[in-house]
Formats: sequence, structure tokens, C-alpha cells
Amino acid sequence: MGKFGPIRNFTLGANQYQWYHKSPGAGVWKSITGAVDSVYVIESAGPKDESSYYCAITSSIVTDMTLYSRL
Repeated sequence: MGKFGPIRNFTLGANQYQWYHKSPGAGVWKSITGAVDSVYVIESAGPKDESSYYCAITSSIVTDMTLYSRL
């Protein structure tokens, strides 16, 4: 299992999360469908899951700010 996060919630539960990945040699980051929690878990991670990952965090309180956490 591969586990990324947790990304800490500092804005009283108002955060929204979206995880992205980029495979080795790929030029673009792709959003991961359904990966919208502060923790992203890959059950039975294998060689096909080798990628760079990051999480974009937005807030309904501070609407013009996006935080990024690259793992």
C-alpha cells in the first residue's frame, strides 16, 4: 500500500483537496479521480504507481489562495 499525507487542516474544516500525479517522463500533471481527501492511499501499490504526487489545497474561507504539497 502507498500512503501519501496526511495534509494538515489549518482552516477549521473549510479545505478542499485534489491529488495529482505525473508518471516518470510525462510532461503533464493529471488529477486523480476521486482523490479529494487529505490522505491519498493506493491499495496494493506497484510499479505502475511510480509517479510524482502533489496535493492542491483550496479553502472556502480564503478563496483566492491555493496551497500545494508535493510528495
